[in-house]
Amino acid sequence: MKRDDDFLKERGPVFKTDGQEINRNIYVLALTTLLSGFYGTLLWVMWQPFILSIFPSVVFVGLLESLSGWRGIVTTIIQPFSGFISDRRGRKQFLVLGGTLNLLASTIYLLAAYTANKYLVVLGALLWGSASLSWPALDSLVAESVKSRRRGFAYSVISFTGTVPGIFSPLIGGRIADELGYPPLFLLGIGIEGTVIALYIGLIKETLRKHVNRFSIKEKLFDMVKQTIRIPSGLKTFYLIMALDMFSWGCGEGILFSMLKDSLNLSNSQIGLLGSLTCTSWAVSQLPIGRLIMKHGSKRFLIASEAIGAIIMTGYLVNKTYTSLMVLSLLFGLAISTWDPAMKTLLMNKAPVVEKAYSMGKLSLTRGLIAFPAPFIGGLLYSFYGFNAPITANLIGVTTAAILIQISIKD
Repeated sequence: MKRDDDFLKERGPVFKTDGQEINRNIYVLALTTLLSGFYGTLLWVMWQPFILSIFPSVVFVGLLESLSGWRGIVTTIIQPFSGFISDRRGRKQFLVLGGTLNLLASTIYLLAAYTANKYLVVLGALLWGSASLSWPALDSLVAESVKSRRRGFAYSVISFTGTVPGIFSPLIGGRIADELGYPPLFLLGIGIEGTVIALYIGLIKETLRKHVNRFSIKEKLFDMVKQTIRIPSGLKTFYLIMALDMFSWGCGEGILFSMLKDSLNLSNSQIGLLGSLTCTSWAVSQLPIGRLIMKHGSKRFLIASEAIGAIIMTGYLVNKTYTSLMVLSLLFGLAISTWDPAMKTLLMNKAPVVEKAYSMGKLSLTRGLIAFPAPFIGGLLYSFYGFNAPITANLIGVTTAAILIQISIKD
């Protein structure tokens, strides 16, 4: 497969990748991910305790995660279509739309926090999951704003700026929730999401030329359905292994904060500290690992991430003291930083040059269709057999995925 730079030389410019005007996208995205990262990491840690405060059931938490969480069915189905359209209509409008949906979700959560209405929680979760339609466009915008050889580092920069606020925000969020309740968290989110939308509108420059790959209204539905059922050539094994990884983590880590709250009766501040430790480890290691990925390739870091995951799950099975949980939270940050940029770099280097957003969305679809029941299954395992059951499922899955990556995937 041709490298993107070679393709552009032969076919002419498809993307506006030259000049400081486009390169500044990375700086703008670094700023917006810094802002949204503060709220996002806070909500990542406090969302499950918030749900338990309204409806005290880990199974219900797992159900909502399966519906509209990061691994949820709504999140899964929407991304291939948004990625497909983004490859033809551009990136910026999807960033704005995603931010708007996040703003609406925060507003609904605020109402739910005041009324203790579980149906509003479900509605907020649906909006939150739908906001993921911007993810393929964001990943593609990063890839198209730098040269191909610098993509791994660019992804690490964006991941780093989105993670750094998590050093403080989960702990701050936990303290606020303990002292003032959950409504102030969502008020903060409304302000942050509004600012991010304004920055997208005012400063982001489109990377996809508007006249390239336009399609008519009549072609749109047929093409999207046809493309959605086709896994890009040469990526089938990669997609399936990524799906196994996602299912494995969904069973255990996907409902971890609710299990810790329910089984160990940790306070929001204690849970927030665990989230802050994870983000600290993630942030400190992200940029150095991004440079190592540029130098050594992606495969070995995918394997390392799964190996760290196996150590973490074994730790949860062996020792559940709070000190042990703190150590394991630090390790979890390292598992994330070794996985995300390696996976995205490997996919972007293998995906067809004019289908990068679609390939990212298709990966989300394949992973999600297989993995979306995992948090609900994990919740059932917890309900029937206790904390160790979903953690054991997580351990078996990441160990199997590491073996398959070693055998089947090439950089």
